[in-house]
Amino acid sequence: MADKLKKKIAILDDEPYVCDFLSKLLTSSGYETFTATDGQHGLNLINREHPDLIILDLIMPGLSGYALLDILNAKGSRIPVLVMSSMSNISDNLAHQGIAGLLIKPIDEERLLIHVDCIFKLEDAAKYEGTVAGTKTSEDETGTEESEPSSEKTKPEGKAADLDATEEAEPSPAEALPDTETPGTTAGAEAPLVLIVEDEPDMQMILSRLLEHHGFRVEVAGDGPLGLEMAQKLSPDVMILDLMLPKMDGFQVCRLLKFNDKYRHIPIVILTARSLRTDRELAEASGADAYLVKPFEVETLMKTLRDAMAHGANRFSLLP
Repeated sequence: MADKLKKKIAILDDEPYVCDFLSKLLTSSGYETFTATDGQHGLNLINREHPDLIILDLIMPGLSGYALLDILNAKGSRIPVLVMSSMSNISDNLAHQGIAGLLIKPIDEERLLIHVDCIFKLEDAAKYEGTVAGTKTSEDETGTEESEPSSEKTKPEGKAADLDATEEAEPSPAEALPDTETPGTTAGAEAPLVLIVEDEPDMQMILSRLLEHHGFRVEVAGDGPLGLEMAQKLSPDVMILDLMLPKMDGFQVCRLLKFNDKYRHIPIVILTARSLRTDRELAEASGADAYLVKPFEVETLMKTLRDAMAHGANRFSLLP
């Protein structure tokens, strides 16, 4: 993995005190930082310094953050962008192409550092594993990467295209899942793997026993960063993700995985007690593939998992 000291972060915010605060915080944690207080200077900074991460305020004088994102996307940049925003317009912000994650103002120092660290870990792991597998990569002036995986299947990327698709789904590992009407099958090495990211021990136990009873292999993570790490290492067939998690919430976990080319194929089923429509919309904008509200019906959960595995990622469904 790359040394943290070599990681460069561009901070773009129209408030000088915000730039100063974030720069001092990240520099003290071992990163190299650069700042700009308007969009045009920020774009020049990005082209000159080739940062590994951009922390961006969307509302800036001159060239806005949205316009800057459009320029980077047009150039094919794959530099992760961590957006700073207020609680309003969260779903609209996350739905914008090129955004890897979202920080809610006022910025929490611990969550910022955890988020930045997780972004770099995922990016480094994807690059390292791609190199080992024979992936060819090239970078342009804005950090653009073009990869040609040697063995992985290409996964659908466009959410809108997927929602409108009419073709029959390709065979998937879900076909190996035992019918829920014949429970009790012992999960073997070929059984589908479910990663449960849930912080409540009772719910961990309930879900684990239920899934194993229906023929799944199960792994469990108790917080957001650990969930990201295990998703990276295990590449599960499907994830069950709670929203209210320690250190990093489920929205952020989902967005980081779905932004990364290496992990976006993993289907993610949100399982939460939060039932507001705004939460569902934010989950969809974050890239989730299905949304279930606790308490849930066992048959509904099993069908949702099978559908997510069979249809692949980015086929969002809202379930009661």
